[in-house]
This record gives sequence, structure tokens and C-alpha cells, in this order.
Amino acid sequence: MEQLGSLAEDLLEERVRNGTASPTESVALLKLNDPVAIANLERIQAQTAYLKAQEEKARSETFREEVMQKAMEAMKRYNPNG
Repeated sequence: MEQLGSLAEDLLEERVRNGTASPTESVALLKLNDPVAIANLERIQAQTAYLKAQEEKARSETFREEVMQKAMEAMKRYNPNG
């Protein structure tokens, strides 16, 4: 998908240089280089990474709790006298 985006950007750049870009394409190119849009994209990517890390942490904690619960149940069933 990134490769397609890169190809589209290259084509747009070429059309701007040739003077054949539509006004919509010109605006799209300006938006690509907008510092606010770039900062927003970076913020969204950071939030997504954070949420994924939180999800993984929750899964890990759930797994650990399940293992501990099974261990506790096994210890309750243990009878050292045979």
C-alpha cells in the first residue's frame, strides 16, 4: 500500500512540474506538505501504537492471571499424603 502511495505522489509531482495537475491535485500536494497535517498523522500513529501496547499488556495480564488461577487450583487439589 505504501508503494502505491509513493507512486501516486511521484505521478502528482510529475503532473505539477508539467503544468498538467488539476487544482484538486495541487491542493492535495499542498496538504501532503502541511506541517499541521503531518503532526496530526504522527499523533494518530503514536496513539495507535500506544493503544496496541495497552491491548498487548491487557492480554498478557489476563494470561498471567489465568495461569496463576490454574496453579492455585492445582495446589488446592494436591494431597501430600497420597
